[in-house]
Amino acid sequence: MSNYRNRVPICICETTWPENATPLVSIQCITYNHENYIRDAIEGFLMQKTTFPVEILIHDDASTDNTAHIIREYEARYPQLIKPIYQKENQYSKRKGLITKIQNERSKGKYIAKCEGDDYWIDPLKLQKQYDFLNNNPDYGLVATDFSIYNQATGKIKESVFKYQPRKFPVYTDFEDFLINAGYMAPCTWFFRAEHRTIHINKSASDGTFIFFLNILWNSKIFVLNDTTTVYRELPESASHIKSIEGRYKRELGILNTQLFYIKKYNLHDSLKENVLSRHYKKVLPSLIVLGYQREIQDAKKYIAPKRIRFI
Repeated sequence: MSNYRNRVPICICETTWPENATPLVSIQCITYNHENYIRDAIEGFLMQKTTFPVEILIHDDASTDNTAHIIREYEARYPQLIKPIYQKENQYSKRKGLITKIQNERSKGKYIAKCEGDDYWIDPLKLQKQYDFLNNNPDYGLVATDFSIYNQATGKIKESVFKYQPRKFPVYTDFEDFLINAGYMAPCTWFFRAEHRTIHINKSASDGTFIFFLNILWNSKIFVLNDTTTVYRELPESASHIKSIEGRYKRELGILNTQLFYIKKYNLHDSLKENVLSRHYKKVLPSLIVLGYQREIQDAKKYIAPKRIRFI
């Protein structure tokens, strides 16, 4: 580690490290049919200025558009940096967590940074800032940052959401707060120690990022830098933005199952479970009414005041 101190950060696309130099940071990028976005993601990686070697691990999950072709262009220009996998069969459809396992097993870095192929970085010192923090704070397992949200359909951007919209996008760095409120940190902001990379996703889970953060918060601490270093791209339809009411309800049900799993796993107090169930049913009750799920509506009545139910 001391070899990287007192250096001046240099753009990773211009730095030539010895062939036997082990990357200190592994950038993990998962992509599928992102031909309109993948250039932004890769350019965000290449503009990083660091004092240490980096590897860029791109996993193309059998894209049917020109995504793989674009990645090959960059691979040819930066073979020492960009290490792609081009799948012939879609791996995501086979098993939850399989792609993460593939990426984790080939990551050589002591630290890992995440960014999916439709998001992108805007701060050339993102990696260096996050590395400096973890290197100086051994009791922290992950450092995230503020981020902006770009709506692909409208072209509008929400700048620095933690800073300017704290009520809608609160920052939770406590395990119970994060669990109760189903907190969120955009994966494109993550920078964490490699020993925290392994996660186990149960079959009923609908959000692996939620599970990942719960594991981090139980075993370590996280910190959020005030800097806005990334842009999360909000697409009309994705795993986290589902159009159908039934699809959104199933996603919320998966999050609830994760919350209840961790409450049971760590033998947390009953009031926490009551709080989680109350928040869940308040959020999904309108969907239950539209879908006509009578049994679930009856369950919701146990946790929601009659006045609120009549209002909805």
